[in-house]
Amino acid sequence: MMMPRKRSWFRPSRRLAGFAALVPVGVLLSALIMAVPASADVSTNEIASGIAGNCLDDWEAQVNAYGDVVDNFQCNGSEAQQFNVIGNTIQLNGVPLCLDVSGGGTSDGTPVQLWACNGTGAQQWLWLGLAGTNGPVLYNPQSGKCLDDPDGIATPPGGPPIQLQIWDCISGDLNQVWWQVGGG
Repeated sequence: MMMPRKRSWFRPSRRLAGFAALVPVGVLLSALIMAVPASADVSTNEIASGIAGNCLDDWEAQVNAYGDVVDNFQCNGSEAQQFNVIGNTIQLNGVPLCLDVSGGGTSDGTPVQLWACNGTGAQQWLWLGLAGTNGPVLYNPQSGKCLDDPDGIATPPGGPPIQLQIWDCISGDLNQVWWQVGGG
């Protein structure tokens, strides 16, 4: 069993997480979240990270198989970084693989992968703006968590990949900020 990665020093204070434990999730979310409009049309984009110059990436682009590792890698415009945003799903362009929470997990540290598009809750992502953040987050309603870069850095060229995960949404955390850029 893969253990969650140790959180990096890059993390801000955990005060919000302590507060969240005392307040029901629905109340907390309604107080902190404002919807960021999603595109009604299919658009092909790179999805840039809050960590400057880095993008959502299919580490194993040449494999294009179930369970491909999704990481945060230097933006390079490659096919491994082109995603179709279709409603609330994020699909690798030209391949029937969607951004997926492994095993439909809901715990902090559950890895995110590419898996056959199936429309389950593990593949639903909402673009949200949390109060006090540096930009929008990708929120998975099934888990109640956000897409997260565990180390706050991109995978180094040549690897090994730093697999993305889900984690409690943390206000102001650049490890959880994602934008659609380019495409059309």
